[in-house]
Amino acid sequence: MLPLQLATALLLVSCVFSIGSNATNKAEIVMKRLKTRRRFSTVRLRGGRVPEEGNVEILHKGIWGGVCDDEWDSNDGAVVCRQLGYSAVLRVTHNSQFGNSVGSYWMDNVYCDGNEGILKKCRFDGWGKNDCGPDEAAGVICVKTSKKNIENNVQYNVAQLDDSSHRKQTIAISSLTNVRLRLAGGRHANEGRVEVRSGDNGENEPILAS
Repeated sequence: MLPLQLATALLLVSCVFSIGSNATNKAEIVMKRLKTRRRFSTVRLRGGRVPEEGNVEILHKGIWGGVCDDEWDSNDGAVVCRQLGYSAVLRVTHNSQFGNSVGSYWMDNVYCDGNEGILKKCRFDGWGKNDCGPDEAAGVICVKTSKKNIENNVQYNVAQLDDSSHRKQTIAISSLTNVRLRLAGGRHANEGRVEVRSGDNGENEPILAS
């Protein structure tokens, strides 16, 4: 499902199309459609009891694979949680805490500075290069974002945009873990597909309908 932070971002982008008296109405329409939208992500968590925890898996060449826990630390976990739309990492896990790896490992000896937008931007030994067994999967427990707090931020931001007379192509949402939106592929500045970017070093990825 679409992380709540990115769903909120979709709500705000509705104001790109028309900043004026009907902006709030457009935002309400977007909110009703959020449940049918899905963002394609190259990272997921597996085996956890709740969505914000699990062993980390990454998609490469169309195949999901694990991440080995060698050198796995909180900087690495912070990047994963941020990529998934969570505000922070609570702690990282080792030794396949959420179950043994069910496939091969894509990443080993991961080293992140903690500021990367996506996990694959971190340093590691190379795709598929590892010396890890099934009981060495790396995992994370992310900080669950309060739905109530996010909804409050949405109402505040929509009100501010509704009163504004300035048109924007890109909206920076600092309260939502440095998420940026843009319109791409349109014939004019106020149309196009919605793309989202997380972090300064992240890649622009489309938001797809399910």
